[in-house]
Amino acid sequence: MSRPHSSNPITTNDIDKKLAAKTPKPLHLMTHIVAGYPSVEVNLQTALIMEKTGVDFIEVQIPFSDPLADGPTIMRANHRALAAGMTPEKSFTFIKTLSQTVSMPIIVMTYYNIPFKVGIDNFLSAATQAGVSGMIIPDIPYDATEPYLELIKNYPVYPIFVVSPQITSLRLKKIASIAQGFIYTTLRIGITGSKTTLPPESLDQFARLKQTLSIPIAAGFGLSAPEQLNSLIHHANIAVIGSKLLDIIENHPSNINGRKNALTDLETFLTECNQTILQSNKTPKSHP
Repeated sequence: MSRPHSSNPITTNDIDKKLAAKTPKPLHLMTHIVAGYPSVEVNLQTALIMEKTGVDFIEVQIPFSDPLADGPTIMRANHRALAAGMTPEKSFTFIKTLSQTVSMPIIVMTYYNIPFKVGIDNFLSAATQAGVSGMIIPDIPYDATEPYLELIKNYPVYPIFVVSPQITSLRLKKIASIAQGFIYTTLRIGITGSKTTLPPESLDQFARLKQTLSIPIAAGFGLSAPEQLNSLIHHANIAVIGSKLLDIIENHPSNINGRKNALTDLETFLTECNQTILQSNKTPKSHP
C-alpha cells in the first residue's frame, strides 16, 4: 500500500458532530459490515438502508484471516470476503465510495496485523483519504499503543479504544486521559454474537466506566433483538449491532431474490430498532 499525501487534521471530527447534534433519540445506533461481504455492491445497498432507517454510525471491518475477537458469523464473513479477493487497498477504495454515498461517520475496525504489515502511517493516511472518522484496533499490543497514538495525532481520525469488563483501573484511567470520540465496551467476557440478553454485571461495568470517563460509551457484543436496546438506554450512548445483521444476510440464498429479501429483512429489523429507541424516549423509565 503506497502512502498517499495526508490531509491536515481537522478540529472537529464527524463523530463529535454526530454526538453533539440535537436528536429525539436517547441512544445512537452503530452497525457493522465486513468490507466485501457478500460484495461491495451489497455493502453499499446495506449502508443506504442503514442510513435510511436511522443508523448514526457505520463500522466497516477490513477483513482479516484470524479475527479472534469475533464470533463465528463475523469470522465466516471475513473469510468469505478474503476468498473473494478483498484486500486492505480494495477496502479503502470501497470506504472512499461509501463516504461519498452516506453521511454517517465511518469507523474502521481491523486487527493489528493489517496496519502493521502495510505500515501504521500508511494505513492511517489511507484511512484519512477514504474519509474515515474513527479507528478500532482491538488487539493492538500494549507496547505498540504509544507509537500508534503519536502517529494518529497527525490525522483527523480518532483512536477508538475497546474496553473489556476485566480492564484494570490503572489502564482505564490511562485510556480516559487520551480517549477521543467514544469508548467501545464489551458487555461480557468472550466473543461476540451469541447471547441474546444483557448480563446483570453490565450495569456495574457501565457505572465503573461513567465514574472514570467523560466521553460517550458505545456498547455491543451480542445485541440481536430490538427490545434489548431498552436495557442500554440511560446507560450507554451508542448501541452496536453486528452479528445479527450478518446473520440476516447469511441466512438468505446468494442469488438475486435472496439478496433482495435479505435487504428487506435488514430494513425491517433496523426500522424496529430505531422505533424501539424513539418509543422509549416517549415513555421514560426509572433507572439507577
